[in-house]
Amino acid sequence: MALADETAFCCIGMISSVGLRLFGGDRMNKSMRAFAVLIAMVAVVTSSAAQQQPPPQVASISQRPTGSSLGTIRAGAADNTIWFGWRVAIPASAFRQLTLSDALAKADLMSVAGVEASSRDTVSAEVPKKLDYRLHTGERNAVSYRLRELNEQVFAYHVDTLGSDAATRRKVFELAAAIRAPILVVPADTSALEEVDRLAEEFGINVALESRTDPRAAMRAIEGRSKRVGIGADLGGWMQAGVKPVDGLGVVKERLLLVNVTDRSALGPGGRDVPLGSGAGALAGFFLAAFRAGVRPLAITVQSTGGTDADMQKNLDAFERVMWPAMADRVRQVIGSPAGQIRGPDRLKPEERRQIEAAVPRQAIVTPKKPRRMLVTDLQMYSGHTTIPHGNLLLELMAKYTGAFEPVFSNDLNLLKYPKIKEFDAVYLNNVCGMVHNDPDVRDGILRFVREGGGIGGHHAVTFANNNWPEFAEMMGGWAG
Repeated sequence: MALADETAFCCIGMISSVGLRLFGGDRMNKSMRAFAVLIAMVAVVTSSAAQQQPPPQVASISQRPTGSSLGTIRAGAADNTIWFGWRVAIPASAFRQLTLSDALAKADLMSVAGVEASSRDTVSAEVPKKLDYRLHTGERNAVSYRLRELNEQVFAYHVDTLGSDAATRRKVFELAAAIRAPILVVPADTSALEEVDRLAEEFGINVALESRTDPRAAMRAIEGRSKRVGIGADLGGWMQAGVKPVDGLGVVKERLLLVNVTDRSALGPGGRDVPLGSGAGALAGFFLAAFRAGVRPLAITVQSTGGTDADMQKNLDAFERVMWPAMADRVRQVIGSPAGQIRGPDRLKPEERRQIEAAVPRQAIVTPKKPRRMLVTDLQMYSGHTTIPHGNLLLELMAKYTGAFEPVFSNDLNLLKYPKIKEFDAVYLNNVCGMVHNDPDVRDGILRFVREGGGIGGHHAVTFANNNWPEFAEMMGGWAG
């Protein structure tokens, strides 16, 4: 109990005992009773305030690189503004013989911000119990502490059963809330869905009904339920049942809450697990369709093809490639919005414009032998650094006064594709930042342009651009540290 609580309750005890001694219990006068009630109210308020205090700070031991969300979609996908609002996890059970505590450390090293935990997981060596509703408060606190020090989250909590009675089902939700799991994954044969729906609303936790076969059966089961109750799709199970992932998506639509991602060599029972993107699942098309359908929020659990760290890492790397079409579509969406337009000098104050103009050179160091054109792009997946208009005005005025080049300001990615990019002599990246060049045609166009003698340059944040494209870093001569 907090000190404030102890003091308040001690005061109540003192007042009560004094009142009994002086006034004989039943003869306590009205003023004394009012004073006792006042002290009791203070105690309740103090206790409530103590409970609402934020948890103490925990020193981070996470080893994920700073800015990892700029280089991997598994770390960056959860951002609603930049990408998709999709939480990417790995199953804690992917690391055989390891506890949940150890699996969280593995996830951190693999630049994954969360896991799908299970009631089958052993908490840790110090708490050798299963992660279920039987954990005591201190043991639950130990789980929360471990999550915070590794900057990890439980994106989904899977249970084999919700229990046969209402009291147990409530306890399961309480455990999910204690570890801050936004999704509770339950078996397809879960009953009492009306009660489960009410608990989901009460605790603010979504419930995903497992779908390992034809998804139409799961959809019938949740018919009439609120949007808190949806589908947890096992893509490997769908494929084994002969259902293409994108066709299953067409059945569940916006009721999709969670996806367990695996790929198989063929549809039907004769297939086997293979690395993502190399099988019959057409997973790139699945995620592109999910993005275009506006499915969010969504939890994605990337499964492993084996039991080793290397197997898990291989599928995580494959997941990045599978996501390229959806990422490219998201970038095109931004370019088509006001946030994707060139940030012109009209955003600058008059004094800023005067200072930049005064600093611009009036002649080129070398007189060009022929007219040259330079494509200037300032594409970002963010609100845009505030210095971008300064740079654009600088380049505009340099061209005007020196005659060294003609600037063309545009974020149209088609201009970077071959042979369109050959219309320019150079490409300049003004503050370009994030995973913006995911279209293979754009990547091929830029690389070929530079190999054939085209110029490329940039400033500020460009080493934080395309951190999922090693050739870009080699070409630019630097990468985010």
